[in-house]
Amino acid sequence: MIMKLAMPVPSLYSLPEGERAKPSLREFHVNDFQGLRALAVRGALAVALILYGILPALAQDRVLVPWKTITGGQLAVHLDSNGDPLPGEPQGYAALVFPSSLAARGPDLYIADSGARKIYRFDSTLQVLVALPGMDAASRTRLQVGPDRTLLVLEAGSAAVLHFKRNGELLETLPDPQAEADLEEFVADEFSGMIVASDRRSRRLIAIDPPGWASRAFPVAGEGEHVSWGALASKERSVYAVDRSCSCVVAMDEEGRVRERIGKGELVRPHALAADQYGRLFIADAFNQTLWVYLHGERVASYGARKLHVTEFGALAIDEGSLYVADGPGGQVAAFHIRPPRKRSKSGSDGSDGSESR
Repeated sequence: MIMKLAMPVPSLYSLPEGERAKPSLREFHVNDFQGLRALAVRGALAVALILYGILPALAQDRVLVPWKTITGGQLAVHLDSNGDPLPGEPQGYAALVFPSSLAARGPDLYIADSGARKIYRFDSTLQVLVALPGMDAASRTRLQVGPDRTLLVLEAGSAAVLHFKRNGELLETLPDPQAEADLEEFVADEFSGMIVASDRRSRRLIAIDPPGWASRAFPVAGEGEHVSWGALASKERSVYAVDRSCSCVVAMDEEGRVRERIGKGELVRPHALAADQYGRLFIADAFNQTLWVYLHGERVASYGARKLHVTEFGALAIDEGSLYVADGPGGQVAAFHIRPPRKRSKSGSDGSDGSESR
C-alpha cells in the first residue's frame, strides 16, 4: 500500500529573499484564475462599451431630470384684465386630449390641444388651466411667447401671425406685407421679439422685425433642389431651422448667415427642436422617436421616448432650465429639469454631460 504524505508547502514569501523564484502559473490558487478571468471580462466589456459609444451615453443621461407630467387641470374661468385667475372656485376639470404645440415663458405654459380644439394657458403657480376664449387649435397650430409674455399664434398655411394678450384678447395681426406667404413654422426671439417664419411657397425663411413689422428674406438656402424648412428655434442671437432636404438643423446668426449644419448623416426625420441658454440643441427625430442633444455641433446625449415615459415627441419648448414635451398620443405634457453642462476642463474640452465619464 502506497501512503501519500501531506506535507506543508512553504509559501513563496516565506523563503529567504535570495531563494525566491518567479511564481509559475501552477502556484496560483484557483481563485486567482477566477479573479483574472473576471478582470479580463470586465476589460473586454469596457472596451466594447467605449467602441460602441455606450459608456458616454451613460453619463449623457444626466442632462434631463424628470419633473412632472401635466394631463389636465382645474379650469379657471374668472380672470382679471391681465388674464390671471381671480379668487374663486374652479369650474371643473379639463383633461388634455391631444397636445400638439407648446410655448413657455415664466409661469405660463401655453398648450395647443388639437384634440380638444382649444388653446390653454397652464398657470404653474396656481396649477390651473385657463381656456383662452375664441381660439380654435388645429394640428398645424403653432405657438410662441413674446418678450412681454403675450401669445403669438400661427395657423399653418396662413400669411399672418396673430398677436394676443394673456387673457386671449387680440392685439394685432402681423401679416407678411406681400400677403403671399404660406407660413408653416415660426419662432419669436425672446428679447427682440423678431419673428422668423418658414414660407412653404417661396421655400425661404422670412424675418419679421418690430417695430413696423417689415419683413425680409433670410439669405440662407437649404441643400438640394427641393428645399423644405421645418421647425424653428432661437436662443442667444442664434436661429436654428430644420432643413428637411438634408435631414439636419441649420444654425445661423440673426441675419441668416449659416454657421454650421448639425446632425447631418445622423438625423433621419428631425421634426421638433428647442435650444437652451447653454447652447445645447434638443432635436426630436420622428424616425425612431429619439430626442438628441447637441452641443457645439456634436451629439452629447440621446433619449428614447420610452425612457422618458412618453409616446412621442410632438413638440418641444424650453424656458428657465426646463424642457416641456408635447405627447399627443399620450394626452400629456412631460416636463423635465435640464442640468447645466459641466465647466470646461483645463485641456479646453467642454465638460458637458457628454464628457462626464472621462
